[in-house]
Amino acid sequence: MIDEFQEVAFALTPGEISPPVKTRFGFHVIKLVDRASNDLRQEYDKAKDSLKVQLANMNRQKRLILYMDEIEVKYNVKVDTSTCDYLLFKRSELYPPDFLPQIPKNDFDLEQLDRNEKELVLATWDGGQISLAEYFTLARSFPAQARPNFDEYDSLASFIFRLKTEEILAIEATRLGLDQKDYFKGKINKFKEYTMAEIMKSDSIPQLPPPTEEEGRKYYDEHPEEFTEPMKIHVFEIMLGDEVKANSLKGKISSIVQFKEKAADLTERPGKRAVGGDLQYIERQWYPEIFDLAQKTPKGKIAGPVLNRGKYSLIWVADKLEEHIKDFLGVKNEIMYNLTNRVKNESFRQWVESRKQNQTIKFNDEAIWTLVDKDAYTVKDTTSAGS
Repeated sequence: MIDEFQEVAFALTPGEISPPVKTRFGFHVIKLVDRASNDLRQEYDKAKDSLKVQLANMNRQKRLILYMDEIEVKYNVKVDTSTCDYLLFKRSELYPPDFLPQIPKNDFDLEQLDRNEKELVLATWDGGQISLAEYFTLARSFPAQARPNFDEYDSLASFIFRLKTEEILAIEATRLGLDQKDYFKGKINKFKEYTMAEIMKSDSIPQLPPPTEEEGRKYYDEHPEEFTEPMKIHVFEIMLGDEVKANSLKGKISSIVQFKEKAADLTERPGKRAVGGDLQYIERQWYPEIFDLAQKTPKGKIAGPVLNRGKYSLIWVADKLEEHIKDFLGVKNEIMYNLTNRVKNESFRQWVESRKQNQTIKFNDEAIWTLVDKDAYTVKDTTSAGS
Protein backbone atom coordinates (compact mmCIF):
# COMPACT_ATOMS: atom_id res chain seq x y z
CA MET A 1 0.00 0.00 0.00
CA ILE A 2 1.14 3.57 -0.55
CA ASP A 3 2.65 5.26 2.50
CA GLU A 4 -0.20 7.63 3.43
CA PHE A 5 -2.74 4.79 3.40
CA GLN A 6 -0.48 2.25 5.07
CA GLU A 7 0.54 4.47 7.99
CA VAL A 8 -3.07 5.14 8.97
CA ALA A 9 -4.24 1.54 8.40
CA PHE A 10 -1.57 0.01 10.61
CA ALA A 11 -2.19 2.53 13.39
CA LEU A 12 -5.84 1.44 13.77
CA THR A 13 -7.18 -1.17 16.16
CA PRO A 14 -9.76 -3.82 15.13
CA GLY A 15 -13.18 -2.20 14.65
CA GLU A 16 -11.76 1.34 14.47
CA ILE A 17 -12.65 3.65 11.56
CA SER A 18 -10.21 6.30 10.37
CA PRO A 19 -10.95 9.92 9.50
CA PRO A 20 -10.68 10.71 5.77
CA VAL A 21 -7.20 9.97 4.44
CA LYS A 22 -5.95 11.81 1.36
CA THR A 23 -3.67 10.09 -1.17
CA ARG A 24 -2.88 10.74 -4.81
CA PHE A 25 -5.84 8.49 -5.65
CA GLY A 26 -8.37 10.56 -3.70
CA PHE A 27 -9.87 10.33 -0.19
CA HIS A 28 -10.25 7.07 1.77
CA VAL A 29 -12.14 6.05 4.90
CA ILE A 30 -10.53 2.93 6.37
CA LYS A 31 -12.03 0.39 8.75
CA LEU A 32 -9.71 -2.19 10.30
CA VAL A 33 -11.56 -5.50 10.54
CA ASP A 34 -8.87 -7.82 11.88
CA ARG A 35 -5.16 -8.31 12.45
CA ALA A 36 -3.21 -11.53 11.95
CA SER A 37 0.40 -12.43 12.60
CA ASN A 38 2.58 -13.24 9.61
CA ASP A 39 2.89 -17.00 9.96
CA LEU A 40 4.97 -17.21 6.79
CA ARG A 41 7.61 -14.73 7.94
CA GLN A 42 11.13 -16.04 7.27
CA GLU A 43 14.39 -15.53 9.10
CA TYR A 44 16.21 -12.43 7.89
CA ASP A 45 19.15 -14.36 6.40
CA LYS A 46 16.73 -16.33 4.22
CA ALA A 47 14.63 -13.32 3.26
CA LYS A 48 17.30 -10.65 2.75
CA ASP A 49 17.80 -11.25 -0.97
CA SER A 50 14.08 -10.97 -1.74
CA LEU A 51 13.84 -7.97 0.61
CA LYS A 52 16.54 -6.18 -1.39
CA VAL A 53 14.52 -6.71 -4.55
CA GLN A 54 11.32 -5.54 -2.86
CA LEU A 55 12.97 -2.43 -1.44
CA ALA A 56 14.53 -1.61 -4.79
CA ASN A 57 11.11 -1.90 -6.43
CA MET A 58 9.51 0.23 -3.71
CA ASN A 59 12.16 2.94 -4.08
CA ARG A 60 11.76 2.87 -7.85
CA GLN A 61 7.99 3.21 -7.45
CA LYS A 62 8.40 6.14 -5.03
CA ARG A 63 10.74 7.91 -7.46
CA LEU A 64 8.23 7.33 -10.24
CA ILE A 65 5.39 8.76 -8.14
CA LEU A 66 7.45 11.85 -7.30
CA TYR A 67 8.38 12.29 -10.94
CA MET A 68 4.76 11.98 -12.06
CA ASP A 69 3.75 14.54 -9.44
CA GLU A 70 6.34 16.92 -10.94
CA ILE A 71 5.04 16.27 -14.45
CA GLU A 72 1.46 16.90 -13.30
CA VAL A 73 2.47 20.27 -11.84
CA LYS A 74 4.58 21.14 -14.90
CA TYR A 75 1.82 20.47 -17.43
CA ASN A 76 -0.96 21.81 -15.19
CA VAL A 77 -4.17 20.45 -16.69
CA LYS A 78 -6.67 23.33 -16.78
CA VAL A 79 -10.34 22.42 -16.74
CA ASP A 80 -12.62 24.64 -18.81
CA THR A 81 -15.23 25.43 -16.17
CA SER A 82 -17.60 26.92 -18.75
CA THR A 83 -17.79 23.50 -20.49
CA CYS A 84 -18.51 21.84 -17.13
CA ASP A 85 -21.18 24.41 -16.33
CA TYR A 86 -22.76 23.86 -19.73
CA LEU A 87 -22.89 20.09 -19.18
CA LEU A 88 -24.54 20.49 -15.78
CA PHE A 89 -27.00 23.01 -17.23
CA LYS A 90 -27.90 20.67 -20.09
CA ARG A 91 -28.28 17.87 -17.57
CA SER A 92 -30.84 19.98 -15.66
CA GLU A 93 -32.71 20.67 -18.92
CA LEU A 94 -32.89 16.99 -19.92
CA TYR A 95 -34.32 15.52 -16.72
CA PRO A 96 -37.30 16.42 -14.50
CA PRO A 97 -36.35 18.19 -11.24
CA ASP A 98 -37.61 15.31 -9.09
CA PHE A 99 -35.50 12.83 -11.05
CA LEU A 100 -32.37 14.99 -11.27
CA PRO A 101 -30.84 14.05 -7.87
CA GLN A 102 -30.67 10.42 -9.00
CA ILE A 103 -28.60 11.27 -12.10
CA PRO A 104 -24.82 11.18 -11.47
CA LYS A 105 -22.94 14.42 -11.99
CA ASN A 106 -19.84 12.60 -13.26
CA ASP A 107 -21.28 11.11 -16.45
CA PHE A 108 -23.33 12.04 -19.48
CA ASP A 109 -25.01 10.24 -22.36
CA LEU A 110 -23.00 11.12 -25.48
CA GLU A 111 -26.08 10.53 -27.62
CA GLN A 112 -27.63 13.60 -25.99
CA LEU A 113 -24.87 15.82 -27.42
CA ASP A 114 -24.70 17.07 -31.00
CA ARG A 115 -21.50 17.13 -33.04
CA ASN A 116 -20.46 20.61 -31.94
CA GLU A 117 -21.13 19.84 -28.30
CA LYS A 118 -19.02 16.68 -28.47
CA GLU A 119 -16.09 18.76 -29.73
CA LEU A 120 -16.24 21.22 -26.83
CA VAL A 121 -12.86 21.36 -25.06
CA LEU A 122 -13.07 20.05 -21.51
CA ALA A 123 -9.44 20.69 -20.50
CA THR A 124 -6.12 21.91 -21.90
CA TRP A 125 -2.45 21.63 -20.99
CA ASP A 126 0.83 22.71 -22.52
CA GLY A 127 0.81 20.85 -25.84
CA GLY A 128 -2.57 19.17 -25.72
CA GLN A 129 -6.28 19.19 -24.99
CA ILE A 130 -9.21 16.81 -24.52
CA SER A 131 -12.72 17.13 -25.93
CA LEU A 132 -15.93 15.97 -24.30
CA ALA A 133 -16.26 13.06 -26.74
CA GLU A 134 -12.71 11.82 -26.02
CA TYR A 135 -13.14 12.27 -22.28
CA PHE A 136 -16.32 10.20 -22.10
CA THR A 137 -14.79 7.51 -24.30
CA LEU A 138 -11.68 7.17 -22.12
CA ALA A 139 -13.43 7.65 -18.77
CA ARG A 140 -15.81 4.74 -19.36
CA SER A 141 -12.93 2.32 -18.71
CA PHE A 142 -12.97 3.47 -15.06
CA PRO A 143 -15.69 2.50 -12.55
CA ALA A 144 -18.31 5.16 -11.91
CA GLN A 145 -17.11 5.78 -8.35
CA ALA A 146 -13.62 6.65 -9.64
CA ARG A 147 -14.84 9.45 -11.92
CA PRO A 148 -15.14 12.93 -10.34
CA ASN A 149 -18.18 15.16 -10.69
CA PHE A 150 -18.08 17.97 -13.22
CA ASP A 151 -18.19 20.61 -10.48
CA GLU A 152 -15.13 19.15 -8.71
CA TYR A 153 -12.55 20.94 -10.87
CA ASP A 154 -9.35 19.96 -9.03
CA SER A 155 -10.30 16.29 -8.91
CA LEU A 156 -11.36 16.43 -12.55
CA ALA A 157 -7.99 17.91 -13.55
CA SER A 158 -6.10 15.11 -11.75
CA PHE A 159 -8.34 12.48 -13.32
CA ILE A 160 -7.78 13.88 -16.82
CA PHE A 161 -4.01 13.86 -16.20
CA ARG A 162 -4.28 10.15 -15.42
CA LEU A 163 -6.29 9.57 -18.61
CA LYS A 164 -3.72 11.38 -20.76
CA THR A 165 -0.52 10.49 -18.91
CA GLU A 166 1.05 8.61 -21.82
CA GLU A 167 0.36 11.44 -24.25
CA ILE A 168 1.80 14.03 -21.84
CA LEU A 169 4.89 11.89 -21.24
CA ALA A 170 5.36 11.61 -25.00
CA ILE A 171 5.31 15.42 -25.26
CA GLU A 172 7.87 15.68 -22.44
CA ALA A 173 10.10 13.01 -24.02
CA THR A 174 10.08 14.82 -27.37
CA ARG A 175 10.97 18.13 -25.72
CA LEU A 176 13.87 16.40 -23.96
CA GLY A 177 15.08 15.10 -27.33
CA LEU A 178 14.69 11.44 -26.39
CA ASP A 179 13.39 10.71 -29.89
CA GLN A 180 16.88 11.55 -31.22
CA LYS A 181 18.69 9.17 -28.89
CA ASP A 182 20.29 6.05 -30.38
CA TYR A 183 18.47 3.89 -27.85
CA PHE A 184 15.09 5.18 -29.02
CA LYS A 185 15.99 4.83 -32.70
CA GLY A 186 17.12 1.27 -32.04
CA LYS A 187 13.80 0.51 -30.38
CA ILE A 188 11.92 1.92 -33.38
CA ASN A 189 13.97 -0.18 -35.79
CA LYS A 190 13.36 -3.31 -33.72
CA PHE A 191 9.64 -2.53 -33.65
CA LYS A 192 9.63 -2.22 -37.46
CA GLU A 193 11.51 -5.49 -37.87
CA TYR A 194 9.26 -7.41 -35.49
CA THR A 195 6.14 -5.92 -37.10
CA MET A 196 7.31 -6.90 -40.59
CA ALA A 197 8.17 -10.40 -39.37
CA GLU A 198 4.75 -10.76 -37.73
CA ILE A 199 2.99 -9.59 -40.91
CA MET A 200 4.99 -12.07 -42.98
CA LYS A 201 4.33 -14.89 -40.53
CA SER A 202 0.58 -14.16 -40.47
CA ASP A 203 -0.10 -13.19 -44.08
CA SER A 204 2.68 -14.34 -46.40
CA ILE A 205 3.68 -17.84 -45.29
CA PRO A 206 1.60 -20.66 -46.84
CA GLN A 207 -0.84 -22.02 -44.28
CA LEU A 208 -2.02 -25.58 -43.72
CA PRO A 209 -5.81 -26.14 -43.83
CA PRO A 210 -7.56 -24.89 -40.66
CA PRO A 211 -8.85 -27.52 -38.21
CA THR A 212 -12.41 -28.75 -38.62
CA GLU A 213 -15.02 -29.14 -35.90
CA GLU A 214 -14.70 -32.92 -36.29
CA GLU A 215 -11.00 -32.65 -35.45
CA GLY A 216 -11.90 -30.52 -32.44
CA ARG A 217 -14.36 -33.15 -31.23
CA LYS A 218 -11.78 -35.90 -31.76
CA TYR A 219 -9.24 -33.97 -29.66
CA TYR A 220 -11.86 -33.52 -26.93
CA ASP A 221 -12.63 -37.26 -26.87
CA GLU A 222 -8.96 -38.29 -26.81
CA HIS A 223 -7.86 -35.86 -24.04
CA PRO A 224 -10.55 -36.02 -21.31
CA GLU A 225 -7.96 -35.18 -18.63
CA GLU A 226 -7.60 -31.66 -20.05
CA PHE A 227 -11.30 -30.94 -19.65
CA THR A 228 -12.00 -32.63 -16.32
CA GLU A 229 -13.18 -30.28 -13.60
CA PRO A 230 -11.87 -31.59 -10.25
CA MET A 231 -14.12 -32.10 -7.26
CA LYS A 232 -14.74 -28.90 -5.27
CA ILE A 233 -16.18 -28.58 -1.79
CA HIS A 234 -17.65 -25.45 -0.21
CA VAL A 235 -16.13 -25.26 3.27
CA PHE A 236 -16.40 -22.92 6.25
CA GLU A 237 -13.53 -23.12 8.74
CA ILE A 238 -12.63 -22.14 12.29
CA MET A 239 -8.85 -22.32 12.71
CA LEU A 240 -7.52 -22.43 16.28
CA GLY A 241 -4.10 -22.89 17.81
CA ASP A 242 -5.48 -24.93 20.73
CA GLU A 243 -6.69 -28.48 19.97
CA VAL A 244 -8.56 -28.79 23.28
CA LYS A 245 -10.44 -25.57 22.61
CA ALA A 246 -11.29 -26.76 19.11
CA ASN A 247 -12.72 -30.06 20.42
CA SER A 248 -14.69 -28.22 23.08
CA LEU A 249 -16.12 -25.78 20.56
CA LYS A 250 -17.23 -28.54 18.20
CA GLY A 251 -19.92 -29.81 20.56
CA LYS A 252 -21.45 -26.34 20.93
CA ILE A 253 -22.24 -25.77 17.23
CA SER A 254 -25.30 -27.25 15.56
CA SER A 255 -25.98 -24.91 12.61
CA ILE A 256 -24.15 -22.99 9.92
CA VAL A 257 -25.35 -19.73 11.48
CA GLN A 258 -23.65 -20.59 14.79
CA PHE A 259 -20.55 -21.77 12.95
CA LYS A 260 -20.19 -18.49 11.03
CA GLU A 261 -20.72 -16.45 14.20
CA LYS A 262 -17.97 -18.38 16.03
CA ALA A 263 -15.67 -18.09 13.01
CA ALA A 264 -16.21 -14.32 12.92
CA ASP A 265 -15.05 -14.15 16.57
CA LEU A 266 -12.39 -16.84 16.81
CA THR A 267 -10.84 -18.07 13.56
CA GLU A 268 -7.13 -17.40 13.31
CA ARG A 269 -6.85 -17.72 9.55
CA PRO A 270 -5.86 -14.27 8.20
CA GLY A 271 -8.66 -12.34 6.53
CA LYS A 272 -11.41 -14.89 7.23
CA ARG A 273 -13.15 -13.38 10.25
CA ALA A 274 -14.93 -10.81 8.10
CA VAL A 275 -16.49 -13.57 5.96
CA GLY A 276 -17.39 -15.98 8.77
CA GLY A 277 -14.57 -18.41 7.96
CA ASP A 278 -15.77 -18.96 4.38
CA LEU A 279 -13.05 -20.72 2.37
CA GLN A 280 -15.47 -20.93 -0.60
CA TYR A 281 -15.16 -23.89 -3.01
CA ILE A 282 -11.77 -25.49 -2.36
CA GLU A 283 -9.77 -28.08 -4.31
CA ARG A 284 -7.50 -30.68 -2.77
CA GLN A 285 -4.34 -29.00 -4.03
CA TRP A 286 -5.07 -25.93 -1.90
CA TYR A 287 -5.94 -27.50 1.49
CA PRO A 288 -5.25 -31.26 1.30
CA GLU A 289 -5.95 -32.06 4.98
CA ILE A 290 -9.18 -30.05 5.05
CA PHE A 291 -10.29 -31.40 1.68
CA ASP A 292 -9.77 -35.05 2.65
CA LEU A 293 -11.81 -34.57 5.83
CA ALA A 294 -14.54 -32.63 3.98
CA GLN A 295 -14.78 -35.34 1.33
CA LYS A 296 -15.73 -37.87 4.02
CA THR A 297 -18.15 -35.51 5.76
CA PRO A 298 -21.83 -35.22 4.70
CA LYS A 299 -23.14 -31.84 3.58
CA GLY A 300 -24.52 -29.75 6.42
CA LYS A 301 -22.28 -31.36 9.04
CA ILE A 302 -19.38 -30.22 11.21
CA ALA A 303 -16.10 -32.16 11.35
CA GLY A 304 -12.64 -31.95 12.83
CA PRO A 305 -10.51 -30.67 14.28
CA VAL A 306 -7.82 -31.61 11.75
CA LEU A 307 -4.18 -30.55 11.99
CA ASN A 308 -3.46 -28.00 9.28
CA ARG A 309 -0.27 -25.92 9.05
CA GLY A 310 0.44 -26.27 12.75
CA LYS A 311 -3.08 -25.33 13.85
CA TYR A 312 -6.40 -27.11 14.21
CA SER A 313 -9.32 -26.63 11.83
CA LEU A 314 -12.98 -27.23 12.50
CA ILE A 315 -14.94 -27.32 9.25
CA TRP A 316 -18.55 -27.09 8.10
CA VAL A 317 -19.31 -28.72 4.75
CA ALA A 318 -21.81 -26.52 2.92
CA ASP A 319 -21.81 -28.07 -0.56
CA LYS A 320 -20.01 -30.51 -2.88
CA LEU A 321 -19.43 -30.40 -6.62
CA GLU A 322 -18.40 -33.79 -7.93
CA GLU A 323 -15.63 -34.27 -10.47
CA HIS A 324 -16.99 -33.98 -14.01
CA ILE A 325 -15.91 -33.52 -17.61
CA LYS A 326 -16.83 -30.16 -19.10
CA ASP A 327 -19.35 -30.21 -21.92
CA PHE A 328 -17.83 -30.06 -25.42
CA LEU A 329 -19.81 -26.97 -26.40
CA GLY A 330 -18.43 -25.15 -23.36
CA VAL A 331 -14.81 -25.75 -24.38
CA LYS A 332 -15.23 -25.89 -28.16
CA ASN A 333 -13.93 -22.36 -28.78
CA GLU A 334 -10.88 -22.99 -26.57
CA ILE A 335 -10.10 -26.24 -28.42
CA MET A 336 -10.47 -24.70 -31.88
CA TYR A 337 -8.32 -21.73 -30.87
CA ASN A 338 -5.52 -24.01 -29.62
CA LEU A 339 -5.72 -26.29 -32.67
CA THR A 340 -5.63 -23.27 -34.99
CA ASN A 341 -2.48 -22.01 -33.26
CA ARG A 342 -0.93 -25.47 -33.65
CA VAL A 343 -1.66 -25.39 -37.38
CA LYS A 344 -0.10 -21.93 -37.67
CA ASN A 345 3.00 -23.00 -35.74
CA GLU A 346 3.34 -26.14 -37.84
CA SER A 347 3.02 -24.08 -41.02
CA PHE A 348 5.75 -21.77 -39.76
CA ARG A 349 7.97 -24.70 -38.76
CA GLN A 350 7.64 -26.27 -42.18
CA TRP A 351 8.44 -22.94 -43.83
CA VAL A 352 11.57 -22.54 -41.68
CA GLU A 353 12.71 -26.07 -42.52
CA SER A 354 12.25 -25.40 -46.24
CA ARG A 355 14.34 -22.24 -45.97
CA LYS A 356 17.09 -24.09 -44.13
CA GLN A 357 17.54 -26.31 -47.18
CA ASN A 358 18.28 -23.27 -49.33
CA GLN A 359 20.35 -21.22 -46.91
CA THR A 360 23.98 -21.58 -45.83
CA ILE A 361 25.29 -20.13 -42.59
CA LYS A 362 29.02 -19.48 -42.43
CA PHE A 363 30.86 -18.76 -39.17
CA ASN A 364 33.71 -16.28 -38.94
CA ASP A 365 36.25 -18.28 -36.91
CA GLU A 366 38.56 -15.30 -36.50
CA ALA A 367 35.79 -13.21 -34.98
CA ILE A 368 34.77 -16.03 -32.66
CA TRP A 369 38.34 -16.47 -31.41
CA THR A 370 38.50 -12.79 -30.45
CA LEU A 371 35.80 -13.56 -27.86
CA VAL A 372 37.84 -16.36 -26.24
CA ASP A 373 40.20 -15.53 -23.35
CA LYS A 374 43.04 -17.89 -24.26
CA ASP A 375 44.91 -17.14 -21.02
CA ALA A 376 42.02 -18.69 -19.07
CA TYR A 377 42.80 -22.11 -20.51
CA THR A 378 45.90 -24.27 -19.96
CA VAL A 379 47.38 -26.29 -22.81
CA LYS A 380 47.79 -29.96 -21.99
CA ASP A 381 50.47 -31.98 -23.78
CA THR A 382 48.76 -35.09 -25.14
CA THR A 383 51.76 -36.42 -27.06
CA SER A 384 53.56 -38.05 -24.10
CA ALA A 385 53.20 -41.73 -23.34
CA GLY A 386 50.18 -42.78 -21.36
CA SER A 387 48.23 -39.68 -22.28
